[in-house]
Amino acid sequence: MLELTGGLQYQFPIKDSKILPFVGFGAGVARIKKPLSVVNSSLSDTSTDNDFIGNLGIGARIHFSANWGVRPEFKMVLTSGDTWARTSVGVFYQFAK
Repeated sequence: MLELTGGLQYQFPIKDSKILPFVGFGAGVARIKKPLSVVNSSLSDTSTDNDFIGNLGIGARIHFSANWGVRPEFKMVLTSGDTWARTSVGVFYQFAK
């Protein structure tokens, strides 16, 4: 799946905490390759569809210093025919507070 999405996140303001939870949502379009159930000599073994996509996620920014940290996230990705669960962990740098 190749996707192009945009979204918003709300970070819960917890004073003097190094762990800041957030929730988010997004929407966009995805290009999804799906295996075909019936294959003959004139068809390829996959089909490609463009589809609307939405996502809902939760996560946290965990600060190791004032500017650096990690950002684990769990996201549910919804298309018209499928639901996917996705986890990720990223490193962030915050320029200003």
